[in-house]
Amino acid sequence: MDSHHQNRDTAAQLEYLRQEVIKTDEQILQLISARLKTTQQIGQIKKAKGWPIRNSEVEKQLKEHYLKMAHQYGLHSRLCLRLHQLLVEESRAAQKTIKG
Repeated sequence: MDSHHQNRDTAAQLEYLRQEVIKTDEQILQLISARLKTTQQIGQIKKAKGWPIRNSEVEKQLKEHYLKMAHQYGLHSRLCLRLHQLLVEESRAAQKTIKG
């Protein structure tokens, strides 16, 4: 097999893998969108009950859950904690915009 053919195979493999990453990213974004919709529903309930948006105990439990998932999926805990923080901040921001 000549090097030109090997390079073409490698390029095709890389393109395939890049498309797989794009598909996975799209799935992640769809799940984030669904998560935010759910947290908005939580916010509506909190608002109707007069409860505060932030619940430190729930956030602590969720953080612990993220650390367990990091271990379960072989991910670095720092990545999971950063993701947790980002998602919680976005959820809080979405809940603050609820009218009513």
